[in-house]
This record gives sequence, structure tokens and C-alpha cells, in this order.
Amino acid sequence: MFKLLTLIFLLCFVSLPTYAAAPWNQEGQFQTAIVVDTGLSVLRKSPDITSTALRRLRIGRKIFIISTTKNQGLKYYFVAVTRRTRGYIDASALINPSWQGEDVRLMRLIENAEGVDKIILSQTLVKYFPKSRFCPDALLAEGETAEQIAKELSKRTSRASFHQLDPELEPEKYLLNYSGLDKYSRLGVNFFIDSIEKSYRYNGTAYKKILSRYPKSQAALLAKEKLEIVLVNNKISN
Repeated sequence: MFKLLTLIFLLCFVSLPTYAAAPWNQEGQFQTAIVVDTGLSVLRKSPDITSTALRRLRIGRKIFIISTTKNQGLKYYFVAVTRRTRGYIDASALINPSWQGEDVRLMRLIENAEGVDKIILSQTLVKYFPKSRFCPDALLAEGETAEQIAKELSKRTSRASFHQLDPELEPEKYLLNYSGLDKYSRLGVNFFIDSIEKSYRYNGTAYKKILSRYPKSQAALLAKEKLEIVLVNNKISN
């Protein structure tokens, strides 16, 4: 009798349905948004300018909009940053790829941004608005910014801000592994070393994308000129 009851219990237990934990936003019930303005991207405890700041979200961060609210004329989104991190953020800090005209606003931000922020915003436009008429201009902005960064990196390393532990190795080996390049490498922005001037040069990836994807655009004319200079400098360096 005992064995029979045990068998019945086991059969009932096995037959119970099991449910795996649903992945985050599996059903797409929350809209995706991207942080595009760190000057406004404070995640707050409540929808109020004086509310406690929980954290500041970095530019390019993808989050999910749960709801919308207004307070004293300001629009806030209640958002989910992770499964456990939620809060309110100024609506102007975000863009939503599904909303019409967001690429126009994003391009305006790109024109006013600088450095790595400009590159992230440019890549955001190309990624989330692939059919936008601003894509060639965004890629051009990325390339021109990378060229400026190359000059800044060259000035920084010329002041011996990196340590060459092994003097028998070529300096270029250390320059190409310089820690200041790490954040750009993660964005797919790469440089080579001008062997004559011992300085950084941008490799022109953004310009190549313009010529490949948008050969008839106005930006392609300038991209072609810039890429020719890149190829000449690279050839000399090799």
C-alpha cells in the first residue's frame, strides 16, 4: 500500500507543469528607448526635479519605458534599466526609435556633441534609424570626430603618458596597446601608427561605410577625399 501511494505521489509531481522564468521584456510589452543626453539622464526616485538621484545613465544606454507621467509641466518616463533597477527620467534625455522624427532630433544632438559622445550618438542613429536620410552625415561626423581624437591621443602620448616597460620593443607596440584606446576599440573605432611622425591616424572605417552604403550621397564626396588621405598615410606608414 505504501509503495502504491508513493508511486501515485511521484506521478502527480512529475505531471505538474513547470514554468521557466520569462526573459526580460519577452513579449515586448515595454517600448525601447536610448539615452542620448547625459545632461538630463538622471534616474530619480520620483518624477520630480528635487527627487533623490539614484544614478546617472550613460549615453547610448538602452532602457525600457514602462509608463509616462507629468509633473509641473515636465514629462517623465518611468523606466526599467535592469530587472531590479527602475526610476523616473526626464523624457528629453531619451529617444525612441519607433517615434517619427526622432532621427531629426538625434542629428541635432550629434551636431552639438563632442568626442566619444558624438561617436556614440552617430552610431546610435545609424543603428536604430538605418533608413534615415541623416545616416551618411552621422557616419561622416563619426569619422571626422575620430580624426580629431587621433590628434588628441598623439599629443597625450607624446608627453610620455604611457610607460614602456621593455625598452627593447618597438614603441609602436606600446602605442597600439595604449589604454587610452580601449573605449574607442569597444566602439569599433580603430587607429594605426604613423611610423614617421609616431602619431595616431584614424583608419577611416566610417568613410568606407559611407562609400559602400551611400555612394550617391553628398557626404560620399567628402568621405572619398578623406579616405584617400587615410590610404596614403597608411601606405607610407607601412
